[in-house]
Amino acid sequence: MACQKESPKRPFQDEVANSQKTHPRKHVVSSDLTCFTLTKQEYSFVINPSLANIIVELIFDPNTFHRTIQISKAGESAPYQIIAADVGEHRSYEEDLRAIDVNFDGYKDLVLLDWYGATGNKGYSFYTFDRLSTSFIFNTDLGGLENPQFDDTNKRIRTHSVGGMAGNIYRNETYKYENGKLKLIHAVYQDFDQNTDHFIRKTKHMRNGQLKDSTTIIFPAFKG
Repeated sequence: MACQKESPKRPFQDEVANSQKTHPRKHVVSSDLTCFTLTKQEYSFVINPSLANIIVELIFDPNTFHRTIQISKAGESAPYQIIAADVGEHRSYEEDLRAIDVNFDGYKDLVLLDWYGATGNKGYSFYTFDRLSTSFIFNTDLGGLENPQFDDTNKRIRTHSVGGMAGNIYRNETYKYENGKLKLIHAVYQDFDQNTDHFIRKTKHMRNGQLKDSTTIIFPAFKG
């Protein structure tokens, strides 16, 4: 084996004990004791009842932090699609990859956990399913969303992220798809002004088809 060096130093994000688990099967695919070994997590997903199940393998190289997604149809050994995912960090709580219908078209897409912040914020990469090619395509519209929740009933995506001060600095956003494009339709942003020692909360609403600032509230910081 070529690997003879230590894994590069990289600051790992905080982990949580009670995160949602998908229980993938883990395998060591290299036994070279002179370097860190590759690990592989295997998932079985139903993308749509009309399609055969797919087997997805997420391979992580702790020497380079590189991740590869291999996708095959159930019962077939060779993958029909291989995705070179962004660099990530291996975690023990098994929330790396999930299948969620992120664009509400009736077909589940692949959602890959990219990072996990100390305040609980999470960022993801999204690969949406294309019905014509039956392959997954990297989605750039959703990549900037933190902690997204997908509301199938109302066809809305809601995000919530915090920035400190016991959760009193935060961002809440609501999106919908319009003509195939993601559109912000409501937002609440709360921040802290060091100069005045006050919190400032701004709200954005849709008005006549345009997103506008409709409410700004300033209130004193909480005193202990």
